[in-house]
Amino acid sequence: MEDFVLDVAADLYGTKENLEVKFSERPTLAMLKSKAESLFQIEATVQRPPGEPLQHVRVRRFQVYNDYSRRWQDLESSSQLQPYAQLYCFQESSADYQGEIPQPSPPRSRIVVPAASPQRSYRSPSDGHNSTLQDLRDDVNRSPRARQRLQEEDQDYRGSPMVSGESLLAAERAQEEEKMQMDVDSHRERIRRETHDFLVNGGSPSRSR
Repeated sequence: MEDFVLDVAADLYGTKENLEVKFSERPTLAMLKSKAESLFQIEATVQRPPGEPLQHVRVRRFQVYNDYSRRWQDLESSSQLQPYAQLYCFQESSADYQGEIPQPSPPRSRIVVPAASPQRSYRSPSDGHNSTLQDLRDDVNRSPRARQRLQEEDQDYRGSPMVSGESLLAAERAQEEEKMQMDVDSHRERIRRETHDFLVNGGSPSRSR
């Protein structure tokens, strides 16, 4: 079953962000609000400028871009949602700035804190102290046990077996997905251009109905 994808935009620190928000099916408004707040809060945490207070994302309401009327409308029912619809969320305690909505991008799934990789080590059979793998290699000619340990370490570093090429069916499926993505990109670009023209003429998501 294909994902139900919505493009959701919001203001973070005076800049518009546009995220691809995926659901397994058409979401309820409560589900949409909860997931949008969660994803944009991660973005707000990661993108916070130095010295700025953290922006807390609390969605007050949504508007959805209507492809037929080419206008922004208040989102009042999940029946208004169509796959790849463009939404804009208004927040409770954040100003909304006029500006062009960028192309959507995948959201971060979590905040990643880089961690140092632990150094591989072994316990030397001769002195009982932890040693590096290089120390083990240097010791290989002096200890049969070290030689055995080196073989075990090398075994750990072996990569996974090579995976065979895609079948013809998988290749055809990939071509179909690529074509569908091209159609989606074309749809998004048209919305972006129309929204840009609308803003140039003095409109804004908050004032359009």
